[in-house]
Amino acid sequence: MQSVAWHSDLKKQETEDDQENDEGEDGQGKDEVRSALVGEDATDDPREEQHPDNGQLSRTLTFPRSAEDAEKYRYENGIVSLLDTYADSDEGIKEAIIRFLADRIRPSSKETASSLEILCHAWTYSNRAILEKVMARLLPDSGLVTWIPDINATKKKNPLLKKIMKLFPEEAREYLRRIAYVPISGAWRDYIVENSIVIYSPWHCIQSRSTPPRLDKIKKPALQLHVKMDGPRLKANTFHQPIYVAAFDALWHFTDKDESKRKQEAEPWWRCMQWSMGRQESLAEAIPIQNATTVTMQGTTMVTMQDATTVTIQDAMAATTGPDPPTLQESTIEHRTTWWKTAYHMLRLKCHLKTHTYVTCHDFKLEFLDNPALAALVAYKWNTIGYAYWVFRFFFQCVFYALVFVAALFQVYREHVARRHLEEVFVTIIVVGAIFLWLEVLQAFKNFERYTRIYKSVCKYVFIIRQSVFEIRVFFFIFAGGLVAFTIAFLHLLRACPMPGALATKFSSHFLGALSATYFIMGGRYDPISTELESEDWAFHVMLSVYFFFTVIVMLNVLIALINKAFARGDDDWRKDWILSRLHYIELAENLSYHIPGFRKTHNWFPKEIYFTAADKEVKEYSKEALETQVQDLKTQLSLQQKDVENQLGQLKELLLHLVESSKAETNGGSSKPETTSD
Repeated sequence: MQSVAWHSDLKKQETEDDQENDEGEDGQGKDEVRSALVGEDATDDPREEQHPDNGQLSRTLTFPRSAEDAEKYRYENGIVSLLDTYADSDEGIKEAIIRFLADRIRPSSKETASSLEILCHAWTYSNRAILEKVMARLLPDSGLVTWIPDINATKKKNPLLKKIMKLFPEEAREYLRRIAYVPISGAWRDYIVENSIVIYSPWHCIQSRSTPPRLDKIKKPALQLHVKMDGPRLKANTFHQPIYVAAFDALWHFTDKDESKRKQEAEPWWRCMQWSMGRQESLAEAIPIQNATTVTMQGTTMVTMQDATTVTIQDAMAATTGPDPPTLQESTIEHRTTWWKTAYHMLRLKCHLKTHTYVTCHDFKLEFLDNPALAALVAYKWNTIGYAYWVFRFFFQCVFYALVFVAALFQVYREHVARRHLEEVFVTIIVVGAIFLWLEVLQAFKNFERYTRIYKSVCKYVFIIRQSVFEIRVFFFIFAGGLVAFTIAFLHLLRACPMPGALATKFSSHFLGALSATYFIMGGRYDPISTELESEDWAFHVMLSVYFFFTVIVMLNVLIALINKAFARGDDDWRKDWILSRLHYIELAENLSYHIPGFRKTHNWFPKEIYFTAADKEVKEYSKEALETQVQDLKTQLSLQQKDVENQLGQLKELLLHLVESSKAETNGGSSKPETTSD
């Protein structure tokens, strides 16, 4: 009741302001919306107003003092009160309310709750009509606006994406397609090219240690914005490939706990990134741009300039006012950890069965990972932190394998090697083997399918084999049932009722031995039934013919067909499974980076977004595939709707027939009644 009274006071104040400023400008309407949200009046205290009689301050809200000081409570209830204001306002006020809510869709440091989340919680049966109108204007169905929760958003601030991906995978895949290629062009593209570092893959770094390969020689390079960097810079006029942006919000979300630690681990080089974003906003205001499309990601505004290609970045910087870019000295990036400290903390963390999880990947289906933006994000993280984590672990595995190999060589080729000479090797093998066994237990405890699929060449065949086994799992049960049935039949024929005068059969009398013999007969091992093959037992020969027809002719050909089908499907999807496997590995490495003190301040591997390139042909092919998928989904939806309409028509026909029969019965009953009366 107290909150309702507060809403009534706010609504009354808003109604009076609307009557006074009905002819005002749009800026005045926005001020009224802000006043209605935070409860600002003529006095400093928004919860107090001037009494009209004695000039004293009188309190209009009666809830306790602790609730008065809760800014979050005021903010959320102010958002809800805007629904009533929207219903009773003119078009100018409505437009100001929509802009106000749109600016607060993403959580920030000032408003920790999203306006979209508050409106979703405020949905009731009574206000559904006005809330639907607000939502329709707040999230236009134009295909140009996509809401991605901020990278610092927790589960409470990200209420939609996980549920959408779980309950509506088709819609989630459509949303991911919209952010597959977000272009960066014009002056902002030149600025990105000239102030970015190229992220090379480990293979490129090994091949060319002294001079890195040229950018045009790299297949699908990734760029990371770095305002001040050492070494040669790229030239925008020498690099003509289109550039697209991808944010790490699309990969994972943060958990609810320990947000303060993440803020303390903020990367100092992102001060430069924040400067560049703020400078870009002033750049967009200073340069007259026609047909500009604004793309909002992570709370920053990037302008895609289509008709401003003649404006250079120097002209743009000259047209803007503001401080010079900060100089990123060597002391700015604080080297707070070393490789041996990192190894120590990794080994210490591996001793724990379960550690706190800071980031959690979205629940991606396999078909979601054909998105080029997701592939670029995974490739960047693998080339920086994921590959280093895997190499560190694989190094200890190689040491273990080398010790086992040396011990085996000594035991095989040195006949008089005393045991005491290999005691140290054996102890080391046992210790390292115990560590690896513990790591395997951890892997099985968290996720069992994370092995051998980080390399393309290995992942392809592992995925095909796994897919083949998955496809023929029902076949195995049918085949095993038939094999057991024929084993029992052979036991009955050869052991229970042998022919008179027949020699003792070699067929095993035990069930397991008989089952093995029956299975190996299919492969050509006829020793257990060699005597019966020369006999005149026609029942046995008929049974053997049926057995070969069922196993060799029918079941083996069905197995080959199923494996071919699984191979064709696996040959198309193995690349997505490879990306998913790397993503799980990257998730482990990303969470480890938060547990290692100073690691995220030492390495420049944790940006909020990256920039990648793609050929025009790839973009057209992806758009074509997406369009074909949409058409196919639309056809499926239309066919389902057609079936529903046909079912409804059938039900209507049955209902009409029932009504006709009922009317006929009533007519016959009414006509027969007077005849009975006349009689």
